[in-house]
Amino acid sequence: MSKRTRSAKKPVSLPQLPKDALSRISFGDSFAEYDMLVEDASVFVSTNAYLAANDATRNKCFFIGRRGTGKTALTIQLSRLPGKTIQVFPEVFAPLSSTIAPDLFAKSHQKPFKSVVSAFELTLEFELLYQLLEDGKITRDALPDFVQRELKIEDNQDFDLRAVRFVNRILGHLVKGNDGSWLKDIKRPKSLASAINQELQANSKLYAILIDRLDESWDGSDTNIRFLAALMHACGEFTTRLHSARALLFLRENVFERVRESDSEFSRIETRVAGLNWTIEKLIEFVERRLNAPFNSRWPLGGATWDTFFENPTESRNLVFDFCQNRPRDVLTYVKFAIETAASKNHQVIQIDDLLSARKRFSDSRLKDLGDEYDENYPRIQLVLDKFYGLGWKYTRQGLETILQNLLTDLEISKHCAAWFFANSTTELFVNILYQIGFLGLIDDRGNTHFRSIGADTTRTPAVSAATDFEIHPMYRDALDLQDVIVNVSASDFQFSTRGFQGELPDGLDLTKYTDELDELSNDLTALAPGKADAYDYEDVVGRAIRLCFFRSLANVQAKSRTYDGHVIRDWLAANRGYGGFWEMVRHKWGATQIIWECKNYESLKPDDFHQMAYYTNDEIGRFGIVAFRGKMEPKYWPHLQRILKDKKTFVLLLGDSDLRVFIRQARAGKVKESHIQDRYDQILREIS
Repeated sequence: MSKRTRSAKKPVSLPQLPKDALSRISFGDSFAEYDMLVEDASVFVSTNAYLAANDATRNKCFFIGRRGTGKTALTIQLSRLPGKTIQVFPEVFAPLSSTIAPDLFAKSHQKPFKSVVSAFELTLEFELLYQLLEDGKITRDALPDFVQRELKIEDNQDFDLRAVRFVNRILGHLVKGNDGSWLKDIKRPKSLASAINQELQANSKLYAILIDRLDESWDGSDTNIRFLAALMHACGEFTTRLHSARALLFLRENVFERVRESDSEFSRIETRVAGLNWTIEKLIEFVERRLNAPFNSRWPLGGATWDTFFENPTESRNLVFDFCQNRPRDVLTYVKFAIETAASKNHQVIQIDDLLSARKRFSDSRLKDLGDEYDENYPRIQLVLDKFYGLGWKYTRQGLETILQNLLTDLEISKHCAAWFFANSTTELFVNILYQIGFLGLIDDRGNTHFRSIGADTTRTPAVSAATDFEIHPMYRDALDLQDVIVNVSASDFQFSTRGFQGELPDGLDLTKYTDELDELSNDLTALAPGKADAYDYEDVVGRAIRLCFFRSLANVQAKSRTYDGHVIRDWLAANRGYGGFWEMVRHKWGATQIIWECKNYESLKPDDFHQMAYYTNDEIGRFGIVAFRGKMEPKYWPHLQRILKDKKTFVLLLGDSDLRVFIRQARAGKVKESHIQDRYDQILREIS
């Protein structure tokens, strides 16, 4: 009887790489809200943060990560899960800060702070309640009397207006000494939570409120940080009280650190924190999913896709991941630049030379992004980083102290960085800042360099001794043109380079002149009265705002004059040269190679205002335009915008005075942010789609 032999497994046959594969790949942008690839569910990776957010039993409320670790992308990923997600982008901190003294609730365990926590918790509960009413999960008759009264208030559905009213009311009782009324209001979150729990199945956790983009419309003051701490405590209380809902808050790490330092009761929420950490394996999967996205036949994950698209897979992995900081946005940007380089050379795969060629461009973008990320903590820190231009990338302690001594006497640093620099002018404190932001690493006795890891729980700087040497992260060396030398010089033998890293400013302006012009622009906007009398001056203000706030993306700003109703009107036309982010999305989605800005120096728009914009747009310059006016977005505008979108295939973005002030404030602080204008775009798109 013959023996059966097991046949050998045939090797898996992988799809052949098409000749035009690299040119077909759209790798995405920035891993944020304007990344068009996030609409494709197949590009998402199941990270530890995602699993924690999706599993209520892990009891996590706060998801903390550096810029580019995927906070906003995670909210998009979660919104696709079964159950209800409610997205909230609070803008409440700025109006509250203008009316409440910061010392009123400086300590977390005292009544004023507790009042704000209760107000925010009640605000969150009403956000959930409106969704429950809409879904038919609860009836008004089942609610306490005070809730039914609140539901009758016209603007109660707006999260920010509701929060301001609740905070002012509860603190008002405290200031006036109305202890009875204060106690009644403090207990209302518990009362409403109890009513909701009675109507919903216990522990089902069907609803999640996702709170994101907290720092986009605030001034970063200590008062704002205290309000943020109160909101975090409110999220914890909300999640504890409600059987079928959670509040998940997504926050940048540098802002989170300020909350940790200021909150004496931080230990109560610390166990609810989850970091947005990425392993090399998850980052490889992240790249592979995006490489596979445009193809019907796809390569396996886990290394096979990488091996197909990259020359010399092992060396290419080392080049990418040794150069980046384990952040998906860094990896995305670097690989995207390499793909573009390879495609421009008609390469079949991404070659090692393509990765090397992309380094300078990538390094420039990351250095600018680093300064912007930490500008809130250390205003104009980019100036300090720029001073390393042309030096070495390794330093002895003496060499680094020489840099520090020269910075202390530098006039530019004294003028623009004094708010934080001189308070951190010892070697240990200076090293701590550069280490914490990921710019500088410390070399141990064995010659191994330790850079800051990504994550909210990895914040301690290694000890600095007299023998400690330092190393600047590889990501920033090309941008700063650093030399492969060890800097070990005394102060008498040293001077900074006269050239320096060429940071971005509008043509012909140095930093001092630039900030002065922004201050003047802000004052002029405040002084202008709505109406025909100042219409020309308002047009001038808008033109200056475009030139000063959007110069990185909008170029060749020109006035286009026309006569309407007997008056000469100036509109603005700017070339859309944005690379990545919001403006590239606008160019791709709406064909907008030129951006039209219409200026309306009045608070209420008329139907003709919308028709004019629809008339100006066309296929040659694009189907996108902006109307700057003195009022606020209102529901009465939605039908006009909807009609233009349907009939003319044109999207009109409305921007009011408050939006211009945000742009001016961000430019004044040196921040490169597009999330505010993206929020305005998203708001209109949701209303009219």
